[in-house]
Amino acid sequence: MDGAKLFGQGGGGSAEMWSASATIEQGALVISPLDKEVYRRVAATGTSSTDPADDLTNYVAASYTRTTAAPIGYTMPQAYPDQVRGITKTAQTNIAQATRTQVLSVTGRGQLLHAGAFRSANSGETAGLRSEIWTDGRKLIEWESTAAGPHYVTVMGSSFKVGDDVIAAPGASIVFRRSLVIWITPTYRAWTGSTEYVGYSLRTEA
Repeated sequence: MDGAKLFGQGGGGSAEMWSASATIEQGALVISPLDKEVYRRVAATGTSSTDPADDLTNYVAASYTRTTAAPIGYTMPQAYPDQVRGITKTAQTNIAQATRTQVLSVTGRGQLLHAGAFRSANSGETAGLRSEIWTDGRKLIEWESTAAGPHYVTVMGSSFKVGDDVIAAPGASIVFRRSLVIWITPTYRAWTGSTEYVGYSLRTEA
């Protein structure tokens, strides 16, 4: 946590545990019972029924960077990679076309650095994927990618081709304080669990 913000340098006083029944002054610091992080009230002095960790209207995060939206990956689908390096691969079973499925769930604190997916379509065959990234109960990214043939698509972060391999590189991290969830929905064709996977890289925190 940022000590200067925690102890109210620049105004706001020291942080106290937030309560729905407590009247919080504008500019005051509070501690969220949900994630134990510090938040500053930006709305007028008053009460609120939503914990500051989930209240994007009345509070801003003071002890960490709270991400509320994020850009998708900037790279085009990487075609015909032999290997994708720098990721952890999820293990999935077969998923029917147009079936929304949760493929990764992490509870705790950390940062997501990269997310992508490999589709093993036949040469010339179109395969698509709708990907969703949720942190702390909020959807940050929803994006549908489409390409023909086997390819790796970057949803968050970046990737580049080196020889016959793809190197997955981190992007600006997405911080989560309670949970991280990734959903996928295969489009154009079903998901083959034995050959297709979601790739990710994350840092966990105590």
